[in-house]
Amino acid sequence: MLGQYEPFIYFDKFSIISNSNVIPSLADFGVSRKLIQKCANGTDPTLPSVSKLIDLTLRQNLDNPQEVYQRLPRCSRVDVDERLFLTTRRVRAAKTVTLMLASAIKWDLEKLESEMAITMQFCLVQDFMNKTFSTTKYCSSVSDPQNISERFLSSFTYEILNNLQDECVFGLSVYARWILRAHIQRKLPKKSTKGPPIHNIGSVTDPDVLQGLDQQQHGSSLIWALFRQISRDKVAQTAITLLNDIEKLDRKEMMVPTADCFVITSNETVSPNEHRNTWEVVEDDWSKGVIVDFLEYRTQILCDVAGYFLFEGKIAEAADYLQRATVLLSQKPVSSFQYCNLTVDVIDKMCRVVNVPSPFPPVSSSLTFVPDLTPSMKSKHIEALLEDLPSGKISSTARYTLENEIQSSSDSSERTFLTKVRFCNLLRDYVAGTSCPSFMELRKLLNEATSAELEWLRGILNGYRISKELKLTVCAKLKFLADRDLVSNIAKTKLADTINFTPPHNSSQTQEEPTDVEMTDVKDIKEEITPADKNRVLAALNSAVSFRQIHTAVEAIPNISPTVTLKEMESEYLKNIPPTLESSYNKALWNQTMTDLVIVSFAKAAKFAESFHFRAARQILKDIRAQWQTFPKLDAKIEKKLEKNWKWQSLYADLWESQHHLSLRSCTKEMKAEANRRAMVCSKALMFKAPDDEPVPSYVLDLAVLILFNLEEWDYINEPTFASNFDQRKKIGTLPLVFPLLKQLIQACREFTSQREDLISMSKGERPRQPKLNYQHCLKLWNMIASVLSKADPLPPSKKPGSSTSIFSVDGKAFWSVMRLIQHRNVLYLVLSCVCRMWSLTNKGPTTLAMSADPLWPSTLPLQSPVSAGDIKEAVESVMEISYAAGVDDPEASVVKGNFYFASGRYEEAMKMFLLSVVPDSLPGFIHPPTGPSLSQAVLRKMASTLEAMKCFTYLAVLCQMMQPVDYETAFRAVSEKVTYDSADAAYQFIWDPLILEHTAYVMQKAGFLEKRQVVLDVLQDPLLTGANPPAVGERIAAERSAEFFEVLFTQYVLGN
Repeated sequence: MLGQYEPFIYFDKFSIISNSNVIPSLADFGVSRKLIQKCANGTDPTLPSVSKLIDLTLRQNLDNPQEVYQRLPRCSRVDVDERLFLTTRRVRAAKTVTLMLASAIKWDLEKLESEMAITMQFCLVQDFMNKTFSTTKYCSSVSDPQNISERFLSSFTYEILNNLQDECVFGLSVYARWILRAHIQRKLPKKSTKGPPIHNIGSVTDPDVLQGLDQQQHGSSLIWALFRQISRDKVAQTAITLLNDIEKLDRKEMMVPTADCFVITSNETVSPNEHRNTWEVVEDDWSKGVIVDFLEYRTQILCDVAGYFLFEGKIAEAADYLQRATVLLSQKPVSSFQYCNLTVDVIDKMCRVVNVPSPFPPVSSSLTFVPDLTPSMKSKHIEALLEDLPSGKISSTARYTLENEIQSSSDSSERTFLTKVRFCNLLRDYVAGTSCPSFMELRKLLNEATSAELEWLRGILNGYRISKELKLTVCAKLKFLADRDLVSNIAKTKLADTINFTPPHNSSQTQEEPTDVEMTDVKDIKEEITPADKNRVLAALNSAVSFRQIHTAVEAIPNISPTVTLKEMESEYLKNIPPTLESSYNKALWNQTMTDLVIVSFAKAAKFAESFHFRAARQILKDIRAQWQTFPKLDAKIEKKLEKNWKWQSLYADLWESQHHLSLRSCTKEMKAEANRRAMVCSKALMFKAPDDEPVPSYVLDLAVLILFNLEEWDYINEPTFASNFDQRKKIGTLPLVFPLLKQLIQACREFTSQREDLISMSKGERPRQPKLNYQHCLKLWNMIASVLSKADPLPPSKKPGSSTSIFSVDGKAFWSVMRLIQHRNVLYLVLSCVCRMWSLTNKGPTTLAMSADPLWPSTLPLQSPVSAGDIKEAVESVMEISYAAGVDDPEASVVKGNFYFASGRYEEAMKMFLLSVVPDSLPGFIHPPTGPSLSQAVLRKMASTLEAMKCFTYLAVLCQMMQPVDYETAFRAVSEKVTYDSADAAYQFIWDPLILEHTAYVMQKAGFLEKRQVVLDVLQDPLLTGANPPAVGERIAAERSAEFFEVLFTQYVLGN
């Protein structure tokens, strides 16, 4: 299964069911031009995108035919040869449909790169070359991907190109442009995935099916050919030369292939015993292509080459190509282009970077920039742009209009403000995608920035968002923006050593968080549904008039926090609203409809608060209050009780806002003080309530106690008065687990922190200061968690779609509900260590999840609380997820998480965690990854085991060099493997040990891979690797190559996935 779409293996007339929508099969796309156009336009939400559909199709139809035909329905009257014949014809037809789809989007390479693996892109371009050259003498040269090299491209001189047909010239230009873009893709921190090893079964025009079977190559040979091409600068230079010749052709018009140029027919056979569709790929009809002005295509070529030079930092060359492009654009504006995919935004950015006058007039705007903006107003502008980075709700036009207005101001004091706005706009371009001009603009911005601006930039980089992965992504992008020395100097002199910046926070802005009816104030909510669907769901909640409608809407809200159930909330509201009515007049007016209205409004406000829509919750409360205040002659006691309950409900929304702020690493002291004040309102109402006061609603008090726990107000929680009042409240209906659990966590955490230094010493094999550790409270916590897990539902509540559980309804569910609201890192670390110890005791494999707190836990599970291995595994995974989101991402926790993923067979995730464990929280640490002795040998061996499990044997051989001593046995075994799932040829350049290189060359010669042997020999012949060099030279080469190798691993496993 690939995502939500069924595999396109048979290429027959069948439908794919996905999300209750009927999606046409690939065969439907082959015979219906309207369906292809609808998919290209993106007007039908039930259809996948063109790039996604092409990627799925190529993955399913480039398999080994002997495997494909075995999955076909077996028919007694079809022999093996005929089945193979039919299979390959279906594959050829499927690949032809991919060319139709690519032509329908005008071969927009940027769209194809968005959702296609880079190997699938290569296969698509290769098939297109096969099609366009099928009737020429070069047909045999392009049928083998190994032959499409710089030698093949350089054979097309200007004279040959002048005599080629339009479709051949277009195919060559697409291939050359793709080479340049692929050359950039492999260097970007966020790029297309490499894709799986695939089998090449011949070209789409190969008439001899069995010949394709006889000459099939090894599964990874196509990947090797691909990475050899895009990793060599010589190929890129050859592609540029070819594009230059194409751009200079003496033509006025050019035919561009469309979907109508490719034709597929079906011959259907029906008999009592069998049903077959025989698909035929008819000869292409290039006369149905569209004729475009050749000037238009010349502009596209010039801009693509200029973008490549911009990325490589060759400003002069880029300026030359852009200057030529602007001359053409003065003759024909972009708005009149009917085929090429160029935008005014991109061209304008490129011109700005290389200081070439833009061919477009400045954008007129109704907005007028006021030079005398106050500092607070400027700060609000910047905060709005930064807040919009993840979502991109502010349009690009609005962003750059503001920038242009500031730039046009003659006031030189606005320079710093302009720099900040420009940086926000460029950073938004990175979050949205990778734009080559933006890379160069940021490079230029760094060179021209002052010390104060760089200090501000440091704060943004270090404080932006909360995840370590995103932080690494931003730093990695900066690494590719500028020269290594430039970024290193900035990191050492201007940027902080550790990433602990907290952006300024205005407490008044927190209470007046901007939002509207469409609920656009969502912060840190997982994007599990589209923004349009989310607004629709929240609008349904806003318009709900009954508890049933609220429940239906809440089920569709992503990651809504677990709190009281609607049933419990309804019963508590009915208990307090409306109160006893004394006069019959009031009874007549205050009817059941008004009661339902108040209860439903309070419930909606609570659910909005739990889903982090705080302003929406306050708006609902404000509206319902206004309604009963206009109620005629309402009794004073009724109004007093309504006001009291309304205040508790408002405080509940405020408490959820505080809980949300505490979950952020950028939580300021002001946020914590406000959270403490709000929680104390509840606790003091509990401890000092008058006899006639209404009781504190249980769900409000539970949340307040948890916030006090997160703020480490543990002495206050342990006060006898507070504890006794809390116990008395249980009689009102609240369940009893919260307070004992929190109290036990407090005692165990204090016991753990008092002995943490000794525990760390013991984990390192050193002697502790105390001869005997005291772990009485930790033992009680161990028994409590074991008891909870023995009774708990194996799957935590928040993982079940649509679940809405009470905070403390059942012990197991209550435990998970409390854990998901805890933000104290030491507590989460202690619980994580506890469940990891339980997992190690029940795991039958060799892997253990060892942590420094292990001596606090017993060596056996309690007999009175039997726990299954499955329950413990689910518990470990859930606690890891909770603790990692709360900031427990130190190296020890990352290694433990990697070990767990490795034992679970999730090797790519394990590799990601092992890599994160060796990255310090400083910007210079990522620019220069840790190498040599600074790397833990234990972590290195875990990485080696993971790479071996993923069958990335070339990477494994590289890693073996870093071990002390060098693990030659594993390295020799790795390079001898015939199947590897990494970019083998491109990885040989990271090997610096001559013995490993010599053995690799011997193995390749023995296996008959002479080209691969030559690649290894080229690396081995580097004079810096000879034994005659001083030891310092060898150490420097080892450090440089290992750093480059780790950058590749980070790009692939941490940033790229």
